[in-house]
Amino acid sequence: MITDSLKNILNEELGEARFNCAALAVIDFKNHKYESFQIINKNPNLKVTAWFDLASLTKPLTLSGAWLSNPKLFDDEMILLLEHRGGLPFWGRVSVQGWKETVSQYKIEESETVYSDFSALRLSLELQKKHNDFYSLTDKFRDPEVCFWKEIPEHAFCPVTGWRAGQLISGQVHDDNCFVIGEKVGHAGLFGTIDGLARTLINYDQSLKMIDTLIPLLKKRTHRYVRGFDTVQNLEETLAGLGCSDQTFGHLGFTGTSFWIDPNRRLGWALLTNGSYPYWYDRLKLNQLRRRIGTDIWTLS
Repeated sequence: MITDSLKNILNEELGEARFNCAALAVIDFKNHKYESFQIINKNPNLKVTAWFDLASLTKPLTLSGAWLSNPKLFDDEMILLLEHRGGLPFWGRVSVQGWKETVSQYKIEESETVYSDFSALRLSLELQKKHNDFYSLTDKFRDPEVCFWKEIPEHAFCPVTGWRAGQLISGQVHDDNCFVIGEKVGHAGLFGTIDGLARTLINYDQSLKMIDTLIPLLKKRTHRYVRGFDTVQNLEETLAGLGCSDQTFGHLGFTGTSFWIDPNRRLGWALLTNGSYPYWYDRLKLNQLRRRIGTDIWTLS
């Protein structure tokens, strides 16, 4: 599953990139197996368990996972929030004292899709009203190597993802709002190893019937996000890579993370990087890596 060509792509692209860590998993959902490979500090021979900031992969792993686990908790407004169609602004600075009031001030009204961290934060609050610890809805389905950033094992190696107040960010969540809030929320905050993420996605499929549940919704979708999962909008330009089906779903993360699953093939892949280091605003090499990896996997499957 992890072919020499995939290793070569990872080596080649990482060798030319400004960021220095990447981990890849190819996941066989037919047999619920996976293989993984990682390059740490641009050294493929360095054997270390790396814990990556999963960034917005937190959204499907908590909020979408909560829907898969207990869909009856979600009313129509919560589905709008889950699918980024609730009319909330995409982002804004919050404070630890006032963030709940900030994201609660907006009326939830159906809108065009606007990818929104505020929408995910508001959904976190709505879930807490119905289920105090909404993380617990998916805790037993997430692998132990996927956890809240304040629960990372002591002395775990965490790739640097950027800078905050003149200090390197390592082992702390990169997202400033999540860092300021300091508690479990749905828009960011999970860390994980590549093996932990692969096992979690397998667990979601085995225990929560992720793929079978989403297939009918993907077939009739009229909006970009399906129960919080991103979908392919342009088969020729998608970051999932050329050759996937139009029902492929997944998610991207700001720190350079992603996963994509093609339900027709029962095949998926996950890529974890520290692509936001030393600066976040140049995505050319990261997105080239994503496309090359995906294209290679779909072409050979």
